[in-house]
Amino acid sequence: MQWSESGEQASGTFPIVVISLSLAAPVVMDLKQKEKHVPILLEPRSVLVLCGEARYEWMHGIAKRQQDSVNGTIIPRERRLSITFRNVIITA
Repeated sequence: MQWSESGEQASGTFPIVVISLSLAAPVVMDLKQKEKHVPILLEPRSVLVLCGEARYEWMHGIAKRQQDSVNGTIIPRERRLSITFRNVIITA
């Protein structure tokens, strides 16, 4: 899995809040901080908001796999669409 480290982008040109709208099929996004691991099910038509500690102190990513397991239920991976909203501050 390739992890995204949002905290590395906290340079003043990247947003404080990132909002992601999930469409089509569900998928599990993993959040990781040191030894902690938290899987989050992103359902269709759900919104994920990363800000504060989740934005700057946790890494996040979606593993490349054929299926996800949530509370013992297997969810096959299908086509998914995610729209991410962020403001980028342009400085001269």
